[in-house]
Amino acid sequence: MKFHRVSLRDYKAIRSFVIEPRETGVTIIEGENEVGKSSIAEALWLVFDQTDDSSSAAVRNLKPAGRDASTEVEVDVSTGQYRFTYFKRFHRGSRTELRIAAPRQETLTGREAHNRARQILDETMDRALWEALRLQQGASLEPLNAGDHQSLLRALDVAAGELLGGDREQTLFERIEQEFLRYWTSTGREKASGDGPNAPRLRRARDEAQAEAERIAARIASLEERANRSTELSDQIATVVADLERLKEQQGELSRQDEARQRLAGSVETTAARTAQLEGEANRIANQLAARDSVEASLALRKSAFDRARVELDEIAAPLAEASARLVQLEAAAAEAEQAIGAANRSAASAEEFVRLSERELQVTQMSERLARIESNEPELRGVIGWLNGCKVDRRALQEIAGAEREVERIRGLRESEGASIEVSALEATALEVDGQEAEIGPDRTYSGKVHGVSTLRLPGGIVVRISAGAAARELEGALAAATAALEECLAQAGVESAQEARETWDARIKSEERRKFLMEQIRADLRDLSADALREKLERERAAIGTIRDAAQAGVPESLDTAKTLRDRALQAARDAVEAGKLVSQDLQDARSRVEQLERQQFELSTSLKSVAAEVARHEAELLRLDQERGDRPLADELASARAAVDAATAKLAEGRLALAALPDVSATRTTVATELAGVERRLQEARDERARDVGVLDDAGAEGLHGLLSGAEQQQMEAAQELGAYERRATAAKRLFDTMTRRREEARENYADPMRRAIEGLGKRVFGPSFGIELSEALQIMRVTRSGEWLDVGQLSVGMREQLSVLTRLACASLVSASDGAPVVLDDVFGWADPVRLQKLGPILADAARETQVLLFTCHPRRFDSVAPARVISLPTGRVEERREGDMAPAPEVAPRAAGAAGRSTVTARTGTPQAAFDLFGEPEAAGTR
Repeated sequence: MKFHRVSLRDYKAIRSFVIEPRETGVTIIEGENEVGKSSIAEALWLVFDQTDDSSSAAVRNLKPAGRDASTEVEVDVSTGQYRFTYFKRFHRGSRTELRIAAPRQETLTGREAHNRARQILDETMDRALWEALRLQQGASLEPLNAGDHQSLLRALDVAAGELLGGDREQTLFERIEQEFLRYWTSTGREKASGDGPNAPRLRRARDEAQAEAERIAARIASLEERANRSTELSDQIATVVADLERLKEQQGELSRQDEARQRLAGSVETTAARTAQLEGEANRIANQLAARDSVEASLALRKSAFDRARVELDEIAAPLAEASARLVQLEAAAAEAEQAIGAANRSAASAEEFVRLSERELQVTQMSERLARIESNEPELRGVIGWLNGCKVDRRALQEIAGAEREVERIRGLRESEGASIEVSALEATALEVDGQEAEIGPDRTYSGKVHGVSTLRLPGGIVVRISAGAAARELEGALAAATAALEECLAQAGVESAQEARETWDARIKSEERRKFLMEQIRADLRDLSADALREKLERERAAIGTIRDAAQAGVPESLDTAKTLRDRALQAARDAVEAGKLVSQDLQDARSRVEQLERQQFELSTSLKSVAAEVARHEAELLRLDQERGDRPLADELASARAAVDAATAKLAEGRLALAALPDVSATRTTVATELAGVERRLQEARDERARDVGVLDDAGAEGLHGLLSGAEQQQMEAAQELGAYERRATAAKRLFDTMTRRREEARENYADPMRRAIEGLGKRVFGPSFGIELSEALQIMRVTRSGEWLDVGQLSVGMREQLSVLTRLACASLVSASDGAPVVLDDVFGWADPVRLQKLGPILADAARETQVLLFTCHPRRFDSVAPARVISLPTGRVEERREGDMAPAPEVAPRAAGAAGRSTVTARTGTPQAAFDLFGEPEAAGTR
């Protein structure tokens, strides 16, 4: 699969963007952080994975912040025999549209278009491999597990094709596998489903036949046991009947004895109840007598307590009056202390205001100094920026001028070596003419020179000599003229007259860049989070506010910040002293209040106690009067004596009855035991009779079943099931042994798969890590170990940088192996972050070479990191400018346009030479200098 065009609109921070990457080779998309590079990479997957009405978090996050706009993605793709354009709009007005141009034209919309696009991808490429060839920012550094991808395995099949025996071997293996799958699952477990016999089903049939035979045999043994048990039950029933008659006679005798004893016990209980009644009456009279004595004693005590409480209440009145007067005095003192504290706090607050006023005046002075520096630096900065904008000597121009100058010098040297040498001398002083110019020769003067084309010498006497240089010299003369013209053109484009002036201009540019950076940092430090106008406006507001405060305070403002702080400290100390004095008065006031509350509480408690004691005295007097009224004319002592005499007589009668009851034996327990035993014997008799009847019925029914014949048939069925199971297991074991052997031999042959993969990775790795580089692949075709200079290391022992480089090289190798069949673009997002400069110089050409048959999209925020990648197409964001980098070119350093002081937003990257490929906008307009 290859992307020919990608278009995004209102995609996160991107307003609009169009890119046309190279169909094969490397396309570098470069730009600063947060400019949207990762969003472009994300869109390549998301347009195929998510439906236009999806509510997933991935789709919700596409919506541009603060704008009610729909996100649109459109890609122009070719994969296999298909060429199509796929469009999706998310959020408001969601829409999906698929326009297929080849192999035949189709136009679909909605969910049908989504499903058709996924169907095309599934038909023409390995989507899992496509996902694996993507290396995102922050992704795992583990090398690609190539064994997980069928398209790569198919490519390796082609590379190792003759090692597996060809089609004949494949057909034989398929038949063996078909026979194996009759008995086993693909994972090697016994087959337990489907039609026809299988091992679990045959075992179940054998076990069921065996269980049926065992059931019938157990049935016969059980019937024989029942017959023996029936005989035993007949003997038990006779014994139990004799025990039953004996127990019934014993139960009748015990009932008669127990009834006689129960009658005597009832008479004793009646006498006991009468005795208890008489004792209760005697106790009631005794309690009445004791209660009256207690009331008289308690009444005397209450009258004494009443007298004491009245005396204590009178004694507490004087201290309470004295404490109340003291409380009034302290409350007045506390009010005066509170007023003093308020006055001290107001004085301290006023002093604090003067301190803040002095600090604001100091800040005004500092802001004035900052504003003065800004007004001084801004004109110089504008001049520096203007000069830099007009300066045409950049790194590329300097390199081109230097290269042209070296070429002129090289050709001039070659011309000198290839030109014809002439030398003319004379015995006497003579004049001659060389190419129209006169020259003097003589005994001590010789004319010599070089001829690069045709020269004419005129000698005295009319002698004319023409000298011609060789063809190589004449060609070098033309090349020198062309090289000189190229140098002059480079100088003219750079706006200088000589290479030395270009170098001096470059040095001046470097110094101007440093000065611009210094001035911008100085202005930014002085502006902080304000613009120049905002700083000037804030300064005026502060000055006006300070003037207003000074006018209101008139002469009360201190002369300096130190004086204000001294006055504030004095006011604060006075406030603290007032607070301490107030605390002492407050403590005395609290003590006085506590004393008054204590005395009032004691007075209340004594008053309450006096009322309670008076009520108790009245209650006891009423109780004593009631008792006297209930007694009547007869004294309580006489009544108590008569009641106790009646109790003594009843007690004597009760003792006689108890002696007579004790003389009779208590047979109730024995009677209960005999009744329980009788019930048990009757139950056993009935159970024995029921069991014998059941056994007789079962034996009668079993006689008609023919159990011995059924047992013989079940044993025969068991034997046949066991034989069928044995035959099935032997066939299954043979099929499994043949399949395992064939599979093992095929796996041994398939180990040769690793050779194409290993050669592809090592071919790339040797160019980076040296000729001793080698790898070891796992069964899953994943890099397990690496060697350099004969020392093997596990992948986990390698540095982060080398693991990342191996991860990229593995993906490039996989892409190159499958590029002709199931190829997919390789997407690399800010890779080689841990590579050193020397390693980067090696990786660039390798990346370009490996991508000659593969589409590679490389996203980076460090353009210089990939200067050595050529050929490549370089697209700069956010300008959208494109450069076609040829093999052998070295990309120039990016030029950063200066930004006015206080300007917000990112620096603008000056586009490299070339035509802009597309418009690219971020949300929001660039802010003017000096604004926020």
